[in-house]
Amino acid sequence: MIERSHDLHFNVDKPKDGTFDDSYFSSLSLATIFNKNTASIKLNEKLIEEREIEPVVTWWLPNAHERALILQLASTLHDSESKPLIVDAACGTGFTDKVLALDGELKVVGIDLDAKAVAALSNIASTVVFHTGDVWDYINHFGPRYPEKTARERNYILDTIRVRTKCDLAYVSYHGVNLGDPNDLSEEVIRLQQLVALQPERSSPTDIVLCSFMPIGTELTIPIRDGIRPKAIVYIRPINGQSGAGDYYLEPDKSDELRYAVISYNPGENYRTVARWRTQSRLDWDFTNGRLNSDLTAEVVIQLRKDIVLQRPISIDVNRYPWDDELGESLRVNEKDGIFQQGIHVARESLFKA
Repeated sequence: MIERSHDLHFNVDKPKDGTFDDSYFSSLSLATIFNKNTASIKLNEKLIEEREIEPVVTWWLPNAHERALILQLASTLHDSESKPLIVDAACGTGFTDKVLALDGELKVVGIDLDAKAVAALSNIASTVVFHTGDVWDYINHFGPRYPEKTARERNYILDTIRVRTKCDLAYVSYHGVNLGDPNDLSEEVIRLQQLVALQPERSSPTDIVLCSFMPIGTELTIPIRDGIRPKAIVYIRPINGQSGAGDYYLEPDKSDELRYAVISYNPGENYRTVARWRTQSRLDWDFTNGRLNSDLTAEVVIQLRKDIVLQRPISIDVNRYPWDDELGESLRVNEKDGIFQQGIHVARESLFKA
């Protein structure tokens, strides 16, 4: 068993933000969150009854160790007196965002095309700011600002890639297969990555972009990596590849060949993969028996911009909820606790090298 890091603390007290009561979260169990029966969670019942939204609260539920690591990363990356900024791309209901916002002194913003998904948890008060729309449309708001000439060329290339990929992925989404070449836009991607690496007039204000379970047939890597250009990207990907538009990490022998390809989770030229660990998700939930099974069918991937050097992490206090104990117990029962703890330990060591 890996010993708990000395700078990771669990806080059973209620939130630091006195304007908010998190007692609702303190009453939730894994069954409440993952089960298809949504009667006991504050989903908008009218939308559920009309079947206008899928009754999924969240696909990924980070436990206390994972939340602490993400909050440590955000706080260490941040270099001003304002609060660190995390942007969640394709946030869904925003459940994870609301939990993170309670745990840390930070600003969390969620973006999702589906207004009804965000509205599903609108009954749960939060300090999270939500935007309904396409991540592509928020690049200039949450990304860097460049001199006019550079910005004009950058925006033209981004628009070109956006239109081309939307057309290609519409075919992929409909037919369920990808017959295109991910390197078709490599020349545009090469030039784009050259442009975004230039000195901006204003650096990206975003410390972390979080993207969990990128929708199938939707490619968000380009607008995140080369548009918003955060200091770090945290992806949660199903290891079976059923997410996004292709999966860079399923092609380990082709990493150089795919460097400039339009394929999901690709770190490209300006980012590097610094941490990976297997994690639990809704894919592991056994609806018949009402418990998590023994598989860790998702992976957390952290990519760091190459110009960023992390310092020693500051101490972080995180709240502990009932599902944290249940997640831990499930790992122990299924004999996966060692794998998970080792993954978190290696990730922390990789991120915060002395």
